[in-house]
Amino acid sequence: MTNRYLEPPAGSDGNPISALALAVGVIWYLVLGTGIVSDDFALIVTLSKLSPEEMLLPTAASIATPLTHFTHAWPYHLIQFHGVIFYDFLKALYVTLAFLMLRSFFGLWLGAGKSIIVAGLFVFYPIHDAVTYWFMGQYLLLSFALYAFAFFLLERGRPVASFVFGLSGSFISYGSTAIACGLALIFVMRKDFRRAALLLAPNLIYAGYYLFVAVHLGKGVNRIPSDLGIAALARQYLLQVATFIDSAIGPSFWLKVFFALGELTLVSAVIGATVWFALSRLRDESGAGAARGELIWGALATTLAAFALFSVTGFYPQIAFNLGDRVTIFGNFLMVALLAALPWNRRLWLAALGLYVAVVFGVSDHWKAWNLHQQAVIERIGVNAGLRQILPGQVLFVTGNQYSRFGRISHLEFFSEAWVVNSVFALALSRPPAYEVTPLNARFHYADGYLVDRKYATKRPVRESIWIYDSEGDRLAELPVAGINAYIERMPRDYRNWVQFLGDGPLKRAILFLMPRLEYAF
Repeated sequence: MTNRYLEPPAGSDGNPISALALAVGVIWYLVLGTGIVSDDFALIVTLSKLSPEEMLLPTAASIATPLTHFTHAWPYHLIQFHGVIFYDFLKALYVTLAFLMLRSFFGLWLGAGKSIIVAGLFVFYPIHDAVTYWFMGQYLLLSFALYAFAFFLLERGRPVASFVFGLSGSFISYGSTAIACGLALIFVMRKDFRRAALLLAPNLIYAGYYLFVAVHLGKGVNRIPSDLGIAALARQYLLQVATFIDSAIGPSFWLKVFFALGELTLVSAVIGATVWFALSRLRDESGAGAARGELIWGALATTLAAFALFSVTGFYPQIAFNLGDRVTIFGNFLMVALLAALPWNRRLWLAALGLYVAVVFGVSDHWKAWNLHQQAVIERIGVNAGLRQILPGQVLFVTGNQYSRFGRISHLEFFSEAWVVNSVFALALSRPPAYEVTPLNARFHYADGYLVDRKYATKRPVRESIWIYDSEGDRLAELPVAGINAYIERMPRDYRNWVQFLGDGPLKRAILFLMPRLEYAF
């Protein structure tokens, strides 16, 4: 049976080769100019200090996922802060490679035209923009693409090449086990247990490596808590499911769609309309519904396995905003598989495609605008003479620019964490400052001689006054301790999820029951 909802009017050729070339061009337009954010700054400062000899082998930060040492750590070490555009080139290259691999994977079930659209739908799915535009966060997209291509190669009778790509997809991400299990299920459903085992084998090797390095040797980041209990695990799994529903089809999803439209520039709107028209001319040749069914079951297994992994760690709920939205890529795999299988009529499909293209371009424009804003802030810091006069050993508290504003939601992190603020100042001043730099925002309060951070449950002694740098107004001022709380109360709140707008109520209590550490956010 042929699904014709993408079929263009009679007389159009719908050339998938031209569409593929267009897709690659669109990738580069969307990615170039999105810049670096958050931990990128910290890693640039840290890794630029190492010698080439020290960079030969994975560092402590990447030893648990050693392939990232070569795909990400080495670029930080070499490029440093000399040319941010080179990070964009690398990001665009990684996204292009991921898109091409995923296009081959989806092409096992879908026609040439539709596989291009579905691969693009997954790569640029707006709920996980961190895996597309954040250089550090691209490891998840690469893991998905590499393992999906391993499946494709195994399907095409190339087990050795499949094993190599499976190893690469495994050793680049902690979350690769969920991908391996989900894709292997497809072979299990076919009763092809040999190829299921071949697909799982690379990840079993990685699992053994991870347990040895992270648990036995205590190196890298150990995501397995020592006091894991059944009740806590069940509570965390419930949190994963609930937050996934919100980010996939709930208020968070629709807020992101709505706010993305407000970020769309005129240039992107024109280019997006051209892309929509070109895609609407593609001729689709989808496979049978039963063949797509196994893809859905594999995607569902991937999603549920990922929820289990995140439940064990106790971190990373499924959120549609902030850089933590990268973890939604697992559930979004399921959403994309479902969308690809729906029996759309042509008008509805074209309307949905137009909305999707507009949202994707709007999200990209937000990243580009925030990158330009960050660069302007960094330049102001670099030429502010007062910041060079602060005495060694003092503490400078930085306010403003904690996050980008995506509509009414705080989205991309900038000055919200101490390690990022310190790194940005080191880059802006061309040397590490002789004083400590740390953020000051609404999660802090002053009490009994201490400035208390409610998020991390830490406190810092302060004396008669503190130095504050307002990064939005480029102003340096000394604030007496008696005025700290009033100053903090005047700060704008950072709303990272729509639930924060609701205040007290049963929903807030349910969230804090599932994840008590979020108390500071309310």
